[in-house]
Amino acid sequence: MVSPALPIFRALLQNTPLPSFNGVDTVYNILVVAYVLCVRFYYVFLVIGLVVYASTLSDSAAKGSIIIGIVFYVLGNILGTIVDVENIALLLANVDFIPAQLLKLSDVETLPLVYAFGSAICAICVLVGAITYFTHLSPEMERTGKRLIVRSLIVLTIFVSLSAVIWLW
Repeated sequence: MVSPALPIFRALLQNTPLPSFNGVDTVYNILVVAYVLCVRFYYVFLVIGLVVYASTLSDSAAKGSIIIGIVFYVLGNILGTIVDVENIALLLANVDFIPAQLLKLSDVETLPLVYAFGSAICAICVLVGAITYFTHLSPEMERTGKRLIVRSLIVLTIFVSLSAVIWLW
């Protein structure tokens, strides 16, 4: 049994040209998008990894996030040598990205905001660690509190140094 719409679809398909595919331009555009993502978001993965490490939620997730951030940084440098960076710089200057659209902030303002958010979470972790350390209910709570305080102070030191250096970029 033949569908009544089959002759109509055959007639439409015969008159439409096939789409052309240029493989070199497609690969180049994929590399450009990968470069933009690597350059824009490597620090986000680093900050997320540091915050997860400070909160002692999951050490493996923190290590994975930091490794992804480092891989994005290295991959961004490698893709920067492969792809024409001058054309991408013009592209990045003309395109509004998510922080600029949602928060009405530029990238220079977004990065300190991310660091401030991470610092606030680490400060909360220091307070929670102090509460659990000074509440002498069990030795387990003292160890957990001490570990939370030490990790949060380490990450806060990293955030303070990154916040001071960010204006040199």
